[in-house]
Amino acid sequence: MTNYSLFALVALAVTATHALPKPGAQLATVTVSPRAALPAASPYPASPTTNEFKYRGYDEDSKTDKNNRKIVHDAFTDWSPMLSAAIASLRDTDDLTFNTWFPKTLERENFSPLDARGYVEGVITRLFGPGLEPPAPKAIVAKFISEKEDISLTCEKDKTVHAYFVKDQGRFHVCPTGLEGVTGASEIDCGKLGNRVGRGMESLTQTLVHEFFHSNLVGDKAPSSAGHIVDIIYGSSGCMRMVKGDKAQEAFINADSYTWFATNAYYNSVCERKFSLPEVTQEDFDYSEAELLASPEYDAALSDGVLADV
Repeated sequence: MTNYSLFALVALAVTATHALPKPGAQLATVTVSPRAALPAASPYPASPTTNEFKYRGYDEDSKTDKNNRKIVHDAFTDWSPMLSAAIASLRDTDDLTFNTWFPKTLERENFSPLDARGYVEGVITRLFGPGLEPPAPKAIVAKFISEKEDISLTCEKDKTVHAYFVKDQGRFHVCPTGLEGVTGASEIDCGKLGNRVGRGMESLTQTLVHEFFHSNLVGDKAPSSAGHIVDIIYGSSGCMRMVKGDKAQEAFINADSYTWFATNAYYNSVCERKFSLPEVTQEDFDYSEAELLASPEYDAALSDGVLADV
């Protein structure tokens, strides 16, 4: 799949917009025309969630708008539990889930390597506060805005895109495709997931986790930042196999690596069992450039313990 980086021109600022497409999606460069002053965004009515983002453009008199806004809100209610599970997994050194999605160290030119678990925790805690009582999104998430409108026309041009995020404005839009799938991560029946990490775990909650990592307040501002978090490779098997190949260090700036680690940790926790490595299928080859890593490397990763199969 094409490495995805959309560029949006708003006023005089050039910003990157990133999307999470379905397999086979063709991605393109788009331009957003300058607009007049935007109306104020509003919080979700009576939201019990601390630091939930705001919403703009949803018509209170439209049943469709209110329903779509509720879908995004409901998906977000499982966002904190997913990142909480990721933090718990990181802090449990006996939990090898992390080794599936990231190298053990972050290599830095002219500096000593960093412990990868500590670095990834530093990235996640830019968004989520495990030390808050109860654990909750950080205040920067409250600055994000869910736009009703397809502000870059990305969804209109590509019907397979789920969502996208304007990195330096904190604005995001969930496309119709994203609204039509599973909403909350907690809606997925553990009994129907099988034994492996895979696409049966996908939800709008997972999409929001992915998109928020693109904010320039996250990767760019993380301690000892490895750089802005972009889309290098998609899909569970693609991210897993990247760790074994020559692109391993790029996992630290790949949004789906963080997303699938959090997803894996979440379902390990809520389903009370460990899931095995993703199954590699032809769809994964099309979806995530997994063809860059040959199948024998997958088997070798299992045998030498670099990847955590259970």
